[in-house]
Amino acid sequence: MKKILLFTCILVSCLCITSCSKDDSGSDGNISNKLKGLWACTADYFGDGDSYIYDNSTDYLLEFSNGIIKDYDGEECPFINGYITGSLSDFNLENVAEYQLKGNEIWVGGFLWLKVEFINNDKLKLIDADSSGDYSIYERVKGFK
Repeated sequence: MKKILLFTCILVSCLCITSCSKDDSGSDGNISNKLKGLWACTADYFGDGDSYIYDNSTDYLLEFSNGIIKDYDGEECPFINGYITGSLSDFNLENVAEYQLKGNEIWVGGFLWLKVEFINNDKLKLIDADSSGDYSIYERVKGFK
């Protein structure tokens, strides 16, 4: 829930800024292409040592495409081997914002939001830029069943 509140606060700030534009000049095309698609949160780790690891399920999705990021929230749905049991309509679209990718950093509304570390092509670590060690693990969604 902490990540949802953080994301909402950043997006509200972004929406208050009238010029929230994409600038490809500093983006890394390879990271941008690898980042595209739908990602399911599978674990949250907090700087205070607390963590929440989903047990073959997810309730939070991020979608990256062409400088637009969307986040979805919902009830926990089974998530096994890259497939979500259910459909995207089981999740609520919470926020939509433009983002810039600068190296391995995701900027929203002129603010550094997350740092990206790829574990492999289908798994990544998103590190909160403004926290003390908070990060989440996301896995690529291959489809719905």
